[in-house]
Amino acid sequence: MSQELTRIGESLQRVAADLKKGNFLAAAHAVRNGADALTGTPMTGETYGAIESLLVNACDRMQSTPALVDIFPDGILYVPGQEHNLSALMGRLLQSVEQQGNNGDNGRQEKNSSTRDEFLARARAALQAGKENDARNELAVLDELYPQDGELHLETGILFLDFGLTDDAVAYLEKAAGLLPDSARVLNILGVTLRKVRRCEESERYFLRAVQASSGDPHLFFNLGRLYIDTGQWSKAVECAEKALALDPDFESAARMRAFAERGLSRR
Repeated sequence: MSQELTRIGESLQRVAADLKKGNFLAAAHAVRNGADALTGTPMTGETYGAIESLLVNACDRMQSTPALVDIFPDGILYVPGQEHNLSALMGRLLQSVEQQGNNGDNGRQEKNSSTRDEFLARARAALQAGKENDARNELAVLDELYPQDGELHLETGILFLDFGLTDDAVAYLEKAAGLLPDSARVLNILGVTLRKVRRCEESERYFLRAVQASSGDPHLFFNLGRLYIDTGQWSKAVECAEKALALDPDFESAARMRAFAERGLSRR
């Protein structure tokens, strides 16, 4: 079973616990993802049967949850073989859950903020417990709920960085950079992250964009210079160090970097 199908199965297994906690959004997303997987993802017959069984159990649980039925009285019925209908049903359920209690823009903003905080808290707790897939599932749901929230993608990327999950971090940071193309902070964090994993050409592109987006931050020139040190581009490193020092003459790290790069030039 692929990693993605494993995550879907784990999410479906948690539906009962999510419902008990009132986390209807996560439950609905788990069911919709399971339904979509059955219609669009290649898998063995055994895996198909396992996910189908989990969907049956999850939908039964949802239909037996009074608080959810109050929000969505249309009925939650899954007939094996009708996964497209189930996916559409979950889409309507998600809209109902999101709209519940939203009275005006202020109420919606407060609710959205609370939802984000809850998902991020659960993801951090899962990472602290070493349950990386659980964290990924929580954050994938959050991503679906707020796909255009660049600050949220940035926060998610930083969360993954805190726990050393660089590939996950880069994926979210790249989304943040796409949504916040003029944010020097986002571009710099992504540049630093990519430099550390030796994706140097990509790192340079983001650092250069960060420099252009900034009003003159010496640390951005320093970080770009560090990349040029790593790649042995000594003259470019010297140039970056000098630009950093022009903005902050007391920037000791930049002075040391310039001296190091100048020694590199002399050895050529």
